[in-house]
Amino acid sequence: MSRTLLTRFAPAYAAGAFGLSFSSMVVFLVQLRASELGSSTAFIGVIVGAGGVVAAFASIPLGGVIDRFGPKLSFAIGTWSCVVAAIGMVASTSPWHLLLWMIPISSGRSMAWVASQSLCSTLDSEEGSGTTHTGRFSFSSNAGLIAAPLLAGVAADVLGFRWAFVVIAAYAGIFGVLSTMLPRVAVPKDAKRGRRGGGSFREAWALLGQRGMRATMLLSLVRLWLTTGFSAFFPLFLVQSGLPPSLVGTVLASKSAVGTASTLGAARLARWRGPETAGTIALSTSAVGMLLTPFAATVPLVYLPPMLLGIGQGLSLPLLIRIVSTYAPSERRGLALGLRATVNQVGTAVAPPVIGALIGVLGVAGGFPIGAAAAGAMLAAAASMFRRVRREADSATQEVSEDATGR
Repeated sequence: MSRTLLTRFAPAYAAGAFGLSFSSMVVFLVQLRASELGSSTAFIGVIVGAGGVVAAFASIPLGGVIDRFGPKLSFAIGTWSCVVAAIGMVASTSPWHLLLWMIPISSGRSMAWVASQSLCSTLDSEEGSGTTHTGRFSFSSNAGLIAAPLLAGVAADVLGFRWAFVVIAAYAGIFGVLSTMLPRVAVPKDAKRGRRGGGSFREAWALLGQRGMRATMLLSLVRLWLTTGFSAFFPLFLVQSGLPPSLVGTVLASKSAVGTASTLGAARLARWRGPETAGTIALSTSAVGMLLTPFAATVPLVYLPPMLLGIGQGLSLPLLIRIVSTYAPSERRGLALGLRATVNQVGTAVAPPVIGALIGVLGVAGGFPIGAAAAGAMLAAAASMFRRVRREADSATQEVSEDATGR
């Protein structure tokens, strides 16, 4: 890619640094501020959980909005909504106020995150560039996740928990300004007309009628099952095994660092095996990482599971965005990505309690391997569905060819 084109698309890649990093900063700071305001631990959980619930229910209709208005305008609306909500959190004097502000801040963050994915996947589709744009977008996303906790932590230390929200408001505002620099992509006419039922759960259900889309959503579920289940209990396991928290911090950071670097290999892997197979292979690497977790509580083996998780997570994000775009019609790309975001929330909600229950009954030696086995079974099911889709496509192509020969 020429330097001129890289400069043109750079804002689209940079937009990837907003969604996940902003969410991590909000979750980090809202816990501290709610506690400062006298909230109970249980109600803090309600506040944080409300963000996930809002994202799960809002992502699908917001995807329809993105299809209608385009990713550039939608990204601007999402980021500036986050600015307003973050300022509202500065003014909050009760945990209940924080709970109320979680609704617009989670909705805005979800809208911006899905819009930025839609933009880069559309660029890939328009240019036939595989996962080039989504790969660079994912690199930016992972890099943002590394920087965000540091920024939020420094803001909390220097400004206090209340005024630290000014920093994340400014952070969202920077991306709001960035939205003016995003490249424009064509909005399909069907999406502009806002067909009846557009952006609805009914249309999302219709998308799931495609076997390829169901397989893709299963891969997305596996991705969040693995990373959330692993992250929820691996640090505790290491500390209980006698490792100092400072070392545990470096172990967790290795996952993000490896994931960031791995995203750049997604395009090459997709060219080698195709995005569907490549995504399955990538997530299989993460499953192996979870499988090995009970046997890696000593240095340097302790770095192996998170690095394997990081490889799988880094490679799979751009591949999944690409696969979703492959099976969704262009006028419903935002809706399909919103559906994927909802599935992600389901994985995030389900994995910790299930894997935690397994660890409680069977211990780490049984809980993590069974969690990995469950992921392996879902990956095998997704791979089987993709093979059937390819067979049906090959059969249809052969029939068309025979009909043309007969004429």
